[in-house]
Amino acid sequence: MSGNASLIPFRHNQQRIYLIANIATHPDHRRKGIARALTERAMQHAHEKKVDNIWLHVREDNPGAIDLYTKLGFVERARRTSWQASTDSHAPTLKTDIVITSRHPNDWQTQLNWLSRLYPDLLSWHRNWTFTSLRPGLWNWLYLLFVDMNVQQWVAVRNKEMEAALAWIPYGRGESLFCRNR
Repeated sequence: MSGNASLIPFRHNQQRIYLIANIATHPDHRRKGIARALTERAMQHAHEKKVDNIWLHVREDNPGAIDLYTKLGFVERARRTSWQASTDSHAPTLKTDIVITSRHPNDWQTQLNWLSRLYPDLLSWHRNWTFTSLRPGLWNWLYLLFVDMNVQQWVAVRNKEMEAALAWIPYGRGESLFCRNR
């Protein structure tokens, strides 16, 4: 096989969206138009299904793909960075005046504002949960207990001021960490 494409359908606000999740070409067959043909076919399929919104993700260190997608009419909407570390890495402990503690209910509005800015609906349509799962309060706690969702949250505090928030949200077969700082 010289290449493949993955197309995933989603719904967001009653709107059908396709995500081109992967366009891959075997290294021995690159620069022969295969990725372009696969992308164009994915776009044609979406058109045949009467889906107007097609999204994809591309790494910034892949200028060939960025050029291809730009030529095909895709427009950059956001840029995100992913970091990875092995779980056995031993980073040195830094001396800091930051304290990590459980999130206090009074921090909710600031956290919500940060999350709304960093993860707007337009770019988070694939998310199968809402920010309200992070809201403090008895009723939300009871709801999360009922649906068996054990959300955990922490904040980084310096001089009694919240500097960052981190939420761990297990769902289905996956889990997410959502972090935001000033």
